[in-house]
Parts: sequence; structure tokens; C-alpha cells
Amino acid sequence: LISSNSGETWFDISPNFIENFTSVEFIDSNKILLTTETGKIYYSANFGKNWQLVFNNPDIKLNDIAVLQNFRVIAVGNYGKILFSSNSGKTWATQDSITFRDLFSIKKVKDGRIFITTSTGLLLISFDNGNTWKSKHIGVVNNFYALDEENDLIVVVGDNGIILVNKNNENLFAVREPKITIKDFYSIAYCSMERALVVGWKSSILLTKDGGVNWAKISAHTSQELRSISF
Repeated sequence: LISSNSGETWFDISPNFIENFTSVEFIDSNKILLTTETGKIYYSANFGKNWQLVFNNPDIKLNDIAVLQNFRVIAVGNYGKILFSSNSGKTWATQDSITFRDLFSIKKVKDGRIFITTSTGLLLISFDNGNTWKSKHIGVVNNFYALDEENDLIVVVGDNGIILVNKNNENLFAVREPKITIKDFYSIAYCSMERALVVGWKSSILLTKDGGVNWAKISAHTSQELRSISF
């Protein structure tokens, strides 16, 4: 689904085939990339009117994709799989990985670092546009499903209701207890400098108004599991 008016109305640009899509990324105002659970990447050059299969490996479950600098795009998946493209997603190759853990999301922050969230308390960090990676163990064993950043404040969310906060690029990630019983958080997005929303298990929505120090539960008016949020 695509909205061109800040989400007020939506129209369908679904391809004429059935897939379970896991992520979507715009290269520019016309070019779009999609990843699937069955290891496929689709490319559209005309705002979703037509789609081209540009990568296909059924042994890989792809979870997320991100457009970086200099026409570079990276997709991540289970078992430590990292794919890269040097031509804005038209062709793909496999990149050496430093872990066999599942990779759930990829995010570039404002200072140029790129983070990959993974399972069992590990983050992967790149300082060179995704060419090489270093591992960072946080000191917990949770799966990290998503990460977002605003004004030098990085927040990571994951299973068993964990929320981690890193402020001013410090090495230490502080655990924030939302004091609300939530099984899993799947996605986080900042909507302003101090306000962020987290979504997850059983229609869970949490809101912070102070940069992640305190969290309050918000009614979702649905019973469906919420997997992603974006602004």
C-alpha cells in the first residue's frame, strides 16, 4: 500500500503474485525494493506498476532492507545472511558475515553508522557504509527486532518486552523497564525529538514523551498483532 498524503488515504500497488513481504524501501520517488520470507527481492522502477525479480534464494528468509550511500543497498536475513547491491538494487551478491545468528533489521543513523539488530543480545555495527562489520554484545540475551534514532538517542526493542536506550553515542545501553507486561516489541519509530512509539505483541502500542525514560500504553483499537510502525 502507498500513501502520498501523509497516510490519510492509501492505494494498492501490490504485484500480481502472492508473497509474504517482510520489508519495503524506496530508492527514490519511483524506484522501490521489496523483500520476502522466501528469499526474494523485487525491484520496481515505476512506482510499483511493474516488478522485476532481481534476487531469488529460497534458503534465505529476508527480514529487512536499507538504502545506503553511493548506490549501495543491503538486505539482511536469517542465519547471518547479508546481501549487498552496488547499483541501487538491480543486482545482488552475498557478503561475508561475522555471525550465524538471525538478522532482523538494518538502520543507518545520522552519524553514518549502520546497525543490524540480531538475536541473543548482539548488534552488528558498520562504520564504512556496510562494507565491514563489528559485533557489539549488549549484556542481555534478548532478540533485538528493531532500532531507531533521534537527536543522538538510540533505542532498541526486542522480545520479552525489552527496551534499550543509548544516549549521546555512549557505549552503554541502559535497560528501560516499561512496567507493562508485553511479550515482544517488533518495531520502533521516532515522531519527534522526545516522542517515540513502539508496537508489538497483541496490539501493543507504547508511547514515550521523554526520549525513552518513561513509557505509557496506548489503545490500538484492534486485536491484531502490530509488526511495524514508521513516520
